[in-house]
Parts: sequence; C-alpha cells; structure tokens
Amino acid sequence: PRWLLGGALAARLARCPSLFHLHLGLSRRSELFLASRTARHVSRIIACSRAAAVSLVGAAPELEGKTTVLYNPLTRFAKEVVAEVPSGIRAGAAREFVVGIVGRVTPAKGHDVLLRALARIPLGQRKLTLLVVGEPLPGSAQDQSYFQSLNSLRGELGFTGRIIWAGYQEDPRPCYSVMDVLALPSVFEEGMALVLLEAMSRGIPVIASRVACRSWWKTV
Repeated sequence: PRWLLGGALAARLARCPSLFHLHLGLSRRSELFLASRTARHVSRIIACSRAAAVSLVGAAPELEGKTTVLYNPLTRFAKEVVAEVPSGIRAGAAREFVVGIVGRVTPAKGHDVLLRALARIPLGQRKLTLLVVGEPLPGSAQDQSYFQSLNSLRGELGFTGRIIWAGYQEDPRPCYSVMDVLALPSVFEEGMALVLLEAMSRGIPVIASRVACRSWWKTV
C-alpha cells in the first residue's frame, strides 16, 4: 500500500493500465485508508487469497468489481531425493521427528511462538528437532535482535542442540524431504504463503496459525 500511490500516479502520467497485486491481508487503519482510496485509480486488483481480497473490499465495496483472486502458483517438480539435501541438514535430522519452518527470520513469522510450543510437547525417548530454513534480512537491526533473542530462548527452554539452523537456501526444496511437519506460526496477517503450498504438494502435514483469515472468518 505504501507504494501503491506512486504506482497509480506513474500509470496515470504514462497513460497505461495499472495492476495492484495485493499480497497481504490489510489490518492497519493507515494501510486500509491508503489502499482503499488509491486502488480506485488502478485498472485491476489481483489478490493472492480471498482473505486478502476481503480485507480490502470490506473497507471499499466499490472495488469488488475490479478485484480478482489469483492464488499463488506452484510449479510441480520431480520428487527430491535424499542425496540432494545438504549433508549437515541430513545428518542432523536423521532418525528424529523434524518440524520445519521456512522463511525470513523476523518477529512476524513467529519463530518464538513455535519454540515455546515445541518445548511443551512430551515425546518420551524420541527426539524432536526444529529445522529453520531462512535467515534475518541483512542489514535489519530488528531481525538481528530477534535472531539473538531466539538463541537465548532456546537455552531457556532447554532446546540447545535441538535446532538446525539451515540459514538462507537458494533452493529450499530439498529441505522439505527431511520434514515430518511444516509449521507456519505467523503472528501477522499473511495472504497465501507459498511455503504452505510447497509442503502440501509433497504430502507434508501443515500446522499454521489462522491470523490471515481474521476478517474472512467473519463472513463465512
């Protein structure tokens, strides 16, 4: 929404059609105010999920006619073989129950929520490992501080040695082959996370927070 005003103005000056891709559900009043008024001047609105669309159209019903829901596409690939998994990740995940989380290490993704939840699960003799694929955004002080707090939290919860930090992976697809479950504990309103589709396409169970659909659940 912050860039929508500039994009709509540029399209008008250039006299060309404009397309607004709504990737997230809008919950902040400032975002809704800006998007609902500026989106009236774009040609089409493409929302990545019904929840995202409802968040905007609910604030500006007149935009419904130019809004289309187009879910994130997922290309089907051949099943990855275990040999493609980075050796350090494969060794650390061997013969353990692996919960994976894929994405930027930032407060909104809820890594701390997942850590606290996993620490409460009694698994007896079977080990539980958390595979974190992703890293803080370079140059982001907030992300770096959050990453440090996660390291402190795992010590407090007794999770030391039970986390595999995979870091940034140019191609994260092979990492899915060692996961038993994918978690997406986001604490902000996601639209349609691609990692959910990637996991489900491989038959991996998904546990995700329902924050993205807060406005949508009220309409069904």
